[in-house]
Amino acid sequence: MNRSEKLKKELCKRKTTSIVEFVFLFFLAMLSSCTEQLAPHKVPQPPTAQELDQRLVQKINHLLAIKNYSGAKRELSQIHSPSLRESMRNKVRLDWDINDIRTADEDLKKGLGVESLDTIESLKKRDPDFIRNHPELIPNDLTETYLDSLISTGKEFQALKESKDSFRLPKDLERAVETDAYTHLAKRRIDEGKDHFALLDIKKGLLIDPSNEKLARMKSILKKKENYLTEEGFKQYGKQHLRRAIRYWNDALLLSPGDKGLQKNITQAQKMLERLKSLQHIDQISKNSTAK
Repeated sequence: MNRSEKLKKELCKRKTTSIVEFVFLFFLAMLSSCTEQLAPHKVPQPPTAQELDQRLVQKINHLLAIKNYSGAKRELSQIHSPSLRESMRNKVRLDWDINDIRTADEDLKKGLGVESLDTIESLKKRDPDFIRNHPELIPNDLTETYLDSLISTGKEFQALKESKDSFRLPKDLERAVETDAYTHLAKRRIDEGKDHFALLDIKKGLLIDPSNEKLARMKSILKKKENYLTEEGFKQYGKQHLRRAIRYWNDALLLSPGDKGLQKNITQAQKMLERLKSLQHIDQISKNSTAK
């Protein structure tokens, strides 16, 4: 056998082997296809409530990360687990509140006082208990600015209450806020003609800060007014204008409660007034009798 024949024989052998392998592989593919067709089709199972909750938690956390707090709040109602829902509600509320405090503080540092206070008011309406439950999260400068705004807008009692109940202030700052509240309240009441209540506020303020010049000055003004009312009472008494004298002394007594001298003057004038009324009544009876 020559070389050419050997080569042809070898090629024929390889060709046969390739055909056999192809047929074998085709047979395996057909068998696999049939097996797959015979296998039952698996229906995908719906996610469990727990899995759905976890997806919602991931979504809420994403919304919090981008500061979409109202969107995060809306998703809470879809959580199935009550305990998980409450836990996430607390997280959303706290994250939202802390972001508002941070925003208000940044605005204050930028000189945007009005915007800062608006943010605090918005927070208080949305979550009234936050400041009382987390006073340590409120910077002192922000607290002082907020309380000062209450005082300057005639909400002195609210400022006094919140400085005690809601905020955790250093003692010196707390005393300063309370003194300012009583000072502003006393001045407003003097302007409204409520001198008696103004004097009470002045005394409360001086108990906190005895050296406060504004309060001392207002007290001096009221003392001068008391002296003026007392003197006017004597002038009217000397003119036998007893009712006017009593009115002046009663006004003076409001500015000096417990003043025994004023009380004695009022009592004496009232007795004299009653005596005059009695004499006038007797005189009238006498005139009526004479006329008959």
